[in-house]
Amino acid sequence: MIYIRKNLDNILHPNEPYTITYLDHKGRLVKTTNEIDLFKICNQLYGIKELIEKGIIASSKYDYDDCCTYVYGFNTRKAIELVKEHIQDLNVTIIQITLDKEQVFSVQNLTNVLKNVQEAIKVRNELIKEYQEEEKGYRKDLVQKVIHIQSERDFRNEEISKYKQRLKQYENVAER
Repeated sequence: MIYIRKNLDNILHPNEPYTITYLDHKGRLVKTTNEIDLFKICNQLYGIKELIEKGIIASSKYDYDDCCTYVYGFNTRKAIELVKEHIQDLNVTIIQITLDKEQVFSVQNLTNVLKNVQEAIKVRNELIKEYQEEEKGYRKDLVQKVIHIQSERDFRNEEISKYKQRLKQYENVAER
């Protein structure tokens, strides 16, 4: 769990409100305004030490008792600039970024982006469906092999029991 805490600098110079609009992995349009989400995006790009060096956060503390991280002095403006610089490295498609009600970044041709993302999702779903069908076929073949092996074992056990019965009959006849 990560908690963003205010320090004196944040109280004197509060962070500007922002919004990031992006497409998630299912192709849905998501809009976020939480600092924690922006921090998580930045944390995908760089570790805590690098974020401190770049001035995005002032300090960080891990609490072993509560198993959580406290982040102090989060700078929204620098975080937005970092996201804008590394927009291609993120695993989501960012559509628009606004900072203090001003548009900082926007995709030029939104219809093409949406079409490409939908196409990628269709291809991914087709691949998943193909994989599931292969898996189903593999399992069906495996079940048939197990049934065949089991029937062969049953046949062998039946034959062995017949031979044992005949052997007992011969032993009984030999004893008389």
